[in-house]
Amino acid sequence: MSALAQRRLQSANRNLLIVTLCCLLIAVFAASGRAGATTYTYQITIPGATSGTVNERSGPGTSYSIVGTLSDGTSIQIACQTMGTNVDGTSVWDQLASNDYISDYYTNTPVSYGFSPPIPMCGSTTTTSSPPNSIPSATSYQITIPGATNGSVNERSGPGTSYSIVGTMGDGTGIQIACQTSGTDVNGTSVWDQLSSNDYISDYYTNTPTVDGFTSSIPQCTSVPTIPSTPTAPTSSWSPLHGQTVSTNPFNESGYCTWYAEVRFHDYVINFPSAYPANNSYIDVTGNAKLWATSAQKHGWTVTTTPTVNSIVVFQPGENGVTNSAGHVAWVTAVNGSHFTVLELNDVLANGAANTGFAPDRNPYYHAGSGVSFILIPT
Repeated sequence: MSALAQRRLQSANRNLLIVTLCCLLIAVFAASGRAGATTYTYQITIPGATSGTVNERSGPGTSYSIVGTLSDGTSIQIACQTMGTNVDGTSVWDQLASNDYISDYYTNTPVSYGFSPPIPMCGSTTTTSSPPNSIPSATSYQITIPGATNGSVNERSGPGTSYSIVGTMGDGTGIQIACQTSGTDVNGTSVWDQLSSNDYISDYYTNTPTVDGFTSSIPQCTSVPTIPSTPTAPTSSWSPLHGQTVSTNPFNESGYCTWYAEVRFHDYVINFPSAYPANNSYIDVTGNAKLWATSAQKHGWTVTTTPTVNSIVVFQPGENGVTNSAGHVAWVTAVNGSHFTVLELNDVLANGAANTGFAPDRNPYYHAGSGVSFILIPT
């Protein structure tokens, strides 16, 4: 072999060694970075259950494969949160340190039906160089009201129906979306769009390409306005919020407490046509009875723990003798301190029974408790 060939071979061997060492160092640093990533400790919490398991999945949705199960009460390490399949009212999914996913509905993270700071959103990076309310560059889309050729959509001061209305936009209007965030569920999606004007609209009413989830080409908002506080007790200058209503009873099973509570609501509010037009005289709530308080708040209604006449009471399973795992709802007819009477329908009191006397701590007469809440009905 010539001297030139030997030098070239030696040079090639040195370059190969350098490349190999660099690759090893990159792999070590990458593994170190993953091992040192911040995670957040929470717990599996299955609503209304003291046992049972939750599926771990390979991605953020029920269409992804099941890769394991976690029992109620199990401690978990959450790395980040993202949007996925809607589960009992929330589209938020948690990516665990194991890289598997679970629905946030089955955890005790502090924010129900939304992202929980300080847990980061998956794929996002934290930055302190931008001011808290800075708005990313906007992307052009359009207001699209499903099934309509006209009409308008409310613009709000924040990502939810409990925020104030600051304007309206007609069907077909061009919009500039700066970023997306999570908020009140509207017809199956919890995604809200922040416009270049700093106002918000539900993504349900736009033509963004991703339905029921974030659009990858639109950045996620780094901050949102503070949720308006709900007063804890009525005063002379305060009145409960009038939330969303619908035109028909959303519960068509006439033998259930949910159907009957809607009937009592309807029969009451039709006496106040200026506040409740005839074609919108049923309360907009979804899910089993135990979920009504949360659903009502998401749709703009005020919920309290104080017994109130002409309100809907929501019982969690195990409260006041409620044995059904779906919970119970009823219409409050009278209040005496922490005790109250109701109109209700269930498998014990068929056809709508009125509880008309007070018998403290004795069924079927009820009392306030940690698992009892009241949806207030303003007139």
